[in-house]
Formats: sequence, C-alpha cells, structure tokens
Amino acid sequence: MHERVGARGPKPIRFRPAARSDMPRVLENLRELAVVEQRPEGRDAVCATEEQLWAMLAGPQRMAECVMIELVGAGSGANEGTAAASCGADERASIVGHAWLGFVGGTFGGKPWLYVEDLYLDAAHRGGGLGRRVMAMLARLAIDRGCAGLVWSVVTANAGAIRFYERLGAELTTDSVEYSLSGEALERLAERA
Repeated sequence: MHERVGARGPKPIRFRPAARSDMPRVLENLRELAVVEQRPEGRDAVCATEEQLWAMLAGPQRMAECVMIELVGAGSGANEGTAAASCGADERASIVGHAWLGFVGGTFGGKPWLYVEDLYLDAAHRGGGLGRRVMAMLARLAIDRGCAGLVWSVVTANAGAIRFYERLGAELTTDSVEYSLSGEALERLAERA
C-alpha cells in the first residue's frame, strides 16, 4: 500500500509486509513502546523473541501480520533501508515504524474488525502528521478488506496517544471491559478441560 502526495508535500509513506530480517527492528520498537506506555518493567516488559514474533507472522498457524512503515524518497532519513520490490531501483526508503495487525470476529455485524495490536513510530516522526497519515492508511486497509472498522486499545498512561486518537474521531468504548487470562491462572483453568 502506498500513499501518493504532491511533490511539494510530505514524503510518501508506504506499508510493506515485514520480513524475517525486520524482526530485530520490530523487537526494539516494542521495547521502546513499553517505555512510552510507562510500563513498570520498562523495556523488560517485552519478553518476546525474534523467533516468536516471526512464528506468529509466518508459522504454520499464521496469527497476525506486521507492516513496516516507510518514508519513500532519496535521503529519507538516517534509518534508510532497501526499498520494497515494488519500488524502482532509484527509490530509497527509510523505516520509521511498524503496525502489528490481526482480525477479530464481528459476529453481531457479520464483518471482522481490523485490530491494531501495536502502532509504533520513531520518536523523531511523532507530532508532525505522520501518525494521522498512517491511521488513514490503516483505515483504507480495513475498508479494502471488508472490515467493519478499526479497533485497538491504549494503556491509560499513554495520554499522548489517547489525545491523538480522540482528535482522529475515535471513540472510547465504555460498554465493555477487557479481560485477560494468562500465566498460572490460564494453566489452572486449562487443567479442568
């Protein structure tokens, strides 16, 4: 997916599927995200490995997808990498973040929702409109895939992200409560099966 903008406007951005070689970058992004979210454990909140992340994307039971967010154009930044195969040889791209995506069933409405598990942009690229452009591309992706909409969660400590999403017109879901079951509690329950 590629966003086109005028020659005088912001640099074009592109989503490309994450490759195995992107997993170190994704893992580092997740560690930085844990700090932004003010998790008590900081960077240590992330215990996933590159292999585990890749298995979710390309294993026998694919569970998610990850798109790398790139700025396209010569001299696009300090993190320049190789351009995706769809770009010409003279086009250079700079990775500026990633989005980790999945789908959740929309049984009441009959359409799935595109779930944004993680959206990470490098600190240098926050606050200048890139996040809005990325969210617009995620909205287009949801529509193109026949989804009812986008859904995500935000930790309450991430006030900047909450303000950003509210400015986009996102609504706080107040009619449901999110639960999780893991670790020893998950094991105890599974033993009853």
